[in-house]
Amino acid sequence: MKITQGFSPHPKLSIKRALKLGLESDNEEATVILREFMDSADFRKNLQDQLPSGIEIKCASITPMV
Repeated sequence: MKITQGFSPHPKLSIKRALKLGLESDNEEATVILREFMDSADFRKNLQDQLPSGIEIKCASITPMV
């Protein structure tokens, strides 16, 4: 993932709708900006390997930056 510049660097990740504390969801959407091109299946697998058990990536798609 691409990391921001500055005093407190963090991943370029945006979750579409933030949930209130304590709520669960079965379907959330996020946007991730990558440093280089990666196939959506590879991205999904690599991200899934890093997540805690119980969180499942159901789908990943590529949207070109303009």
